[in-house]
Amino acid sequence: MLTSLWTLALAASPHAAPPPPSVCPSIFISPVTVTVKNERGLVLGTAATGSGASRSPSNTLKVSFQKGADGRYTVTASKRWYRPTTVRNVRVQESRCGPVNPPHLTLTLRPRPDAPLIRDFQIRSTRGDGSGSWPAWTSYRVFLDAPASVGRAVTWHSSRPEVATIDRLGVLRTKCLKTLQTTVITATLKADPTQKATARYSTGSARIDCRKARGQ
Repeated sequence: MLTSLWTLALAASPHAAPPPPSVCPSIFISPVTVTVKNERGLVLGTAATGSGASRSPSNTLKVSFQKGADGRYTVTASKRWYRPTTVRNVRVQESRCGPVNPPHLTLTLRPRPDAPLIRDFQIRSTRGDGSGSWPAWTSYRVFLDAPASVGRAVTWHSSRPEVATIDRLGVLRTKCLKTLQTTVITATLKADPTQKATARYSTGSARIDCRKARGQ
């Protein structure tokens, strides 16, 4: 009798469902990420395995990642006017879904004895208006790799102010143009006027309504 009741109880109780299979995230997680700085702590760039260094085309920063047979990484950073630096035996813990708590390294580059006072001078875009409305604007800044004694102030110039103007703070504003036009933006370092950085900016479209500016 007891056996029959136990059998009925087992039949009536729901079976425990197997746990659902774990789903790995669809985003790519880089096994190793790197921030490269110079001897003064200035960030020269960032990099990650699979994506290379984050930099502008004129930048000479290079970061390489080599994975050994033991699964450990060797990371090397180099840049013009600097001695290369290498970190070896970077261990990355991995699960079925990829890296677990991937390491972030900070590599410091030190200048070569023959490095000039100003090692790098570039124009970089920080933010802008990508709505396609008129007038559009873009904010520029300069990247200067030089000792702190070198002033950071620059003068801005647009080669074609009828295409776009740029003010003393580096804010570019476009004119309303029905055809694609290009201007060259130049930043001149006040501390050394021989140091110039340039960037090209294009604007204009037949779809722009030039009858009034946005917000008016």
